[in-house]
Amino acid sequence: MTMLINTLRNEVTSIADERRLEPQAVERLPDLQCSEAIVCTGGILWITQEGDPEDYMLRKGSAFVVNRQGVVVVQALTKATYRLSKDYKMYEWRKR
Repeated sequence: MTMLINTLRNEVTSIADERRLEPQAVERLPDLQCSEAIVCTGGILWITQEGDPEDYMLRKGSAFVVNRQGVVVVQALTKATYRLSKDYKMYEWRKR
C-alpha cells in the first residue's frame, strides 16, 4: 500500500484552512503546540501523537487536542477533511 506523506510547517494555522485527504493518505504535523486542535470536518481520521501510547479516531464534528510536545500524525481512513485550530473553544462557538 502506498502512503502519501506531507510535512506541514505552520502552513495551516487558522480554522479557515481546511485540509483534504484521500483514503490512506498521511500527514505529519511536527509543529503543533499544546492546546491546538485537529477538528474533523468530514470522513474518518486516525491520529497518533509522539510519546502517547493511545491512538485516536475522529469522525465529523469531533476533535483531538494536542496535549504534549512531539509529532502528530494524521491518516485518513476514508476520504476526509480537517482543520487545525489554535483556539478550539473559538471553533466551537463559530460552529453554532
